[in-house]
Amino acid sequence: MRRTFPGRSRFSPTILFCCALFLYVATALACCAADIERVKVKVEGYDPVFGQTWFTNLVCSRLMAEDPELECVPHVQMVIAGGPGYEASRYMAHAGGIAPDVITWVEFHNMRSYIRQGFFLPLNEFIGEDQDGDGYISDQEAVWPDWKNVPEFYRRVATIDGKVYGIPNVGMGMGSLVFRKDLFRKEGLDPDAIPRDWDAFYRMLQELTRPKLAIPGARIPRGRRGTTIEPAGWQFCAWVWAGGGEIVMQGKKNPRTGKTHWYTQEELEFRDPETGEDLGRYPSVWKATFADDGGRRALQFYRRMRFAPWIRHPDTDEPIDLTEDEVEQGFVALLDGTRLEFEPADVIEGVARVLWGADNPLERGDLLRRGEVAMIYYVCEPELLRMLDIPQENLGFMPVPPAEPGLNPGMLAQYHFRCLNAELEGEKHRRKREKAWKILSTMNGGRGARWQVEKTVRAGLSRFLDPATLRRYGMTEYLDAVPEDWLWSWEVALAHARTEPFEGFWPPIKTKILNNDVLSLALTQRDFDYNAALVKAQRDANAGLMFARPEHEMARYRPWGWFGVGLWGAALAMLAWHMIRVAARRKQEGDVVQRGGPLRIAWGPALLLAPALVSVAVWQYYPLGRGALMAFQDYKVVGDSQWTGVDNFVNIFLDPNFYLYLRKTFKYVFLSIGLGFFAPVILAVLLSEVPRGKVFFRTVFFLPQVSSALVILLLWRLFYDPAPYGFLNKLLWFIEPVDWLGSPQWAMIAVILPGVWASAGISSLIYLAAMKSIPEDLYEAAAADGAGVWRRIRYVTIPSLLPLLVINFLGAFIGTFHAMSNIFAMTAGGPGNETMVMSLAIWYEAFAFLRFGTATAMAWILGSMLIGFTVWQLRFLRKVEFRRAAIE
Repeated sequence: MRRTFPGRSRFSPTILFCCALFLYVATALACCAADIERVKVKVEGYDPVFGQTWFTNLVCSRLMAEDPELECVPHVQMVIAGGPGYEASRYMAHAGGIAPDVITWVEFHNMRSYIRQGFFLPLNEFIGEDQDGDGYISDQEAVWPDWKNVPEFYRRVATIDGKVYGIPNVGMGMGSLVFRKDLFRKEGLDPDAIPRDWDAFYRMLQELTRPKLAIPGARIPRGRRGTTIEPAGWQFCAWVWAGGGEIVMQGKKNPRTGKTHWYTQEELEFRDPETGEDLGRYPSVWKATFADDGGRRALQFYRRMRFAPWIRHPDTDEPIDLTEDEVEQGFVALLDGTRLEFEPADVIEGVARVLWGADNPLERGDLLRRGEVAMIYYVCEPELLRMLDIPQENLGFMPVPPAEPGLNPGMLAQYHFRCLNAELEGEKHRRKREKAWKILSTMNGGRGARWQVEKTVRAGLSRFLDPATLRRYGMTEYLDAVPEDWLWSWEVALAHARTEPFEGFWPPIKTKILNNDVLSLALTQRDFDYNAALVKAQRDANAGLMFARPEHEMARYRPWGWFGVGLWGAALAMLAWHMIRVAARRKQEGDVVQRGGPLRIAWGPALLLAPALVSVAVWQYYPLGRGALMAFQDYKVVGDSQWTGVDNFVNIFLDPNFYLYLRKTFKYVFLSIGLGFFAPVILAVLLSEVPRGKVFFRTVFFLPQVSSALVILLLWRLFYDPAPYGFLNKLLWFIEPVDWLGSPQWAMIAVILPGVWASAGISSLIYLAAMKSIPEDLYEAAAADGAGVWRRIRYVTIPSLLPLLVINFLGAFIGTFHAMSNIFAMTAGGPGNETMVMSLAIWYEAFAFLRFGTATAMAWILGSMLIGFTVWQLRFLRKVEFRRAAIE
């Protein structure tokens, strides 16, 4: 008899197991169904593991907790390092269809360019429609309540023809001067006393400059300077504004009077100063004006901070300015009539340290933290200021002082936009688009702004927030944490903050023209005609580099452009006809196709070669054909491309920089061939003549070939360190330290040497193998005739190697025209345009400035120059006989 116990289940273990399995499967299916319903949105900067952007992670995590259907996905893309590489990575992401759905970081000055490229989705579905046809969304037309909190100027930047494509970030970073108060007090200066003009500012920097001061933790004994200056166009903007100038201006023409009146780029009301008429409905014309009085004054002050000589009075320690004549004489007459003599070592040059290279943001903070400078130009954002690792009570910031009383100080506003990907358009992507807008509107709306402010306050960084923001969100109890001197700076920032130009192609101007052609040379060469360079830069900006050339000028040159294109096309047609005739004649002579067995001889090789031919056609000739079309278009990566005819070619040939790039390219080719082509030949001859240790030397010279190209570049950058402890400067201890990559005299040689060093070994072994195929009888006969080593090389070795030398020469010649990797990684085309070769200029035009049509036209011009060399190479190769040789 079976007994049962109270409380014990009467179900068998099998039944219990089946029930558990059913529940597990049902739960899994439910989860899968839930996953299917979830909407995945790729968000730029979102990374819950590594936390790339804390605010983005905060918004995404809170919204996912509120909305179970939303799933934020990290966006991962290849990043090209250095210079404009990050922007190029973004362009390629949009072109390849892998761009994020929510774009959280768009540079202010790139906004209009991205819109014209078709990268962004119009947001009118969520913000509102332009009902009155004035081209903008007013507060009354907006359906998104936070639209009224967006300043009108920034609304207009993101709006084209009534379509809104982005919203500015809620936080504003400011480019301003950040300084250490403790260093000010150490020199007897009041850190709260902001200088009111450039003369007072320069005197303050002199007091802070101590070149012979021992700095604990400094890498080299270079003392302390008052501030830093960089050849950076974005920083130069604030100095131009402080000098009373403008970077760009917009003009409105009154059709009734025929006069054009000019306004700042931030102007919103366009009243005719003569008639009082509203000119806002008329289109604007733009021009660059950074070379006017304000720009020249700013550049002159840059030079003063860099080169002006002065000394300290040996008794009072007061700074005394010197002229060049006084420096040469070795004495200065003081105001009290006394004569003060000094030694050349007592003369101090300038008050600022010049910074170079892509690592400047980190180096700026290190210099300020170590006390090697008392002030830096920095972006005042709470997180960035905290990264300086300097006690908050020791930090102060101020705008760039005005050049003279009565002018406004200079303050650069660092607003960035957030946008949605244009691929979210259409009914198919409605749910994803709505979720993406939820993320975007939260980040840039009042809710996200409050989260950001609360997070900053909890981190103890309330003093880095502007008082207006604290008042807006009811956090007035933190106003006491804002230092008194900062209140004035915040008032100036909110009243006078300006932005980089948003209209026209500003990136090429600040990157290539201002940085390379003007600022870098003005800060390195004493005798540089900086005013002429600045005027030329402005002229180039207004002649197609930044703003389009006038239509009447383009119409004058278009016939010449079509004539040149027609002549070039006729030359290519004649070359093709000649090649066809040569092939036909050889066929008739029986040199190409033999009679008999056509299937075996003709179709067999054709079938075997078909995969290679298709691959070449797809990856070589198809892009060539598309490139030929792009050269005649204003090509857009995503949007519709417009036909422009020969305008791209006309703009190239009218650009004086194009001829400069050609000269630098030929200089680079000449030096590369001279150093890189003949060095392996000489090395091979030496290796063949060395009596002992041949295997050892061959191994040593071959080792660079197995090293990574990146490692080689980094290694040589360490060699080229401009500091006195740099490898080459330390090796050449008997001369003054040289800035190898920053000197126009040495930069070209410096970028060529790494490639020569890395490739000479393998090339020398190839030549050495070819030398082994030369019959020994020739050397013996030459020796019997009394020929020495050099005569045997001249009359035996060189003639025997001539076919291989010609082949390698042609290949090296053509390849060098396309080379740019060393230059891109080491100098990026600088200093000035000293290393700006055509291939690098083409890269900049395409991937940094989004002018693919111009870049393709430049590539076709460069390719046309090399066609003759290619034909010559092919004709020569048909006469060469190849034989196998071995190295003993």
